[in-house]
Amino acid sequence: MASERPFELGDWRVEPARGAIAPLSGGPETRLEPKLMDLLLLFAGSGGRVLSKDEIIGGVWGGRAIGDDTLAAAMSRLRRALGETREHRYIETLPKRGYRLLGAVEGPMAAAPGREPPREAAELLAKARAALAAPLGLAQARLYFDAAVKAAPGWAPAHAGLAEALIAEQLTSSAEGLLTAAKAEARTATLLDESLAAGWAALGLAMLLAERAFEPADAALRRAIALDPGLGPTRRHHAFALAAVGRFVEAERAARKAVELEPVSL
Repeated sequence: MASERPFELGDWRVEPARGAIAPLSGGPETRLEPKLMDLLLLFAGSGGRVLSKDEIIGGVWGGRAIGDDTLAAAMSRLRRALGETREHRYIETLPKRGYRLLGAVEGPMAAAPGREPPREAAELLAKARAALAAPLGLAQARLYFDAAVKAAPGWAPAHAGLAEALIAEQLTSSAEGLLTAAKAEARTATLLDESLAAGWAALGLAMLLAERAFEPADAALRRAIALDPGLGPTRRHHAFALAAVGRFVEAERAARKAVELEPVSL
């Protein structure tokens, strides 16, 4: 999975799956708290563009209301972990605009967003979707999604599909780490294509299941619905999230909409 594979940033080798960074010159690694790794991945997948405060909060905190002090403190901790100095900076602050990553990213996170996928990746994704819809097809779907990501690491739909497969696998097994991986894949999808409803839907469900965090999950699911009101599974996920926090009237309304859009959602 591209978002789980190591990549290089400046003097560091970043290992998202382990939540760690290590100097390329050798030496002990540094463990990053999850939010700082999410922040680093957000910057790594940004292609060097300026990220606004709202975009950072939406990508890392799921749109949950946080103060400027919280964001500033997280940025400070990340800079400190990267060993940033006045002469050697990793993150640039642009007053009234946001933040921008300085330096090149080498590896899977450097894939160019928005480029057309190879025909191979598109065919693999179609096979994965078909397998995911078939009884007992989850294992085969996972293989196809993995292959699609490898064939086109900069293509958001492949990452979103893999996130969905990982979530489905977690719901049918006791394996560890699947939801963490699903969240990483879904976040990569939203970074590569902010308008991809399926990416936000997968991110919302992954956050709900992995962190029991309703507010950021709700924000991601609502964003998915706003982007594509006709996506039945998103309504179903939203109904589940609302029911989980006891908002049953809203949950029933969302579930009825899901059934209206996709009768098999019942």
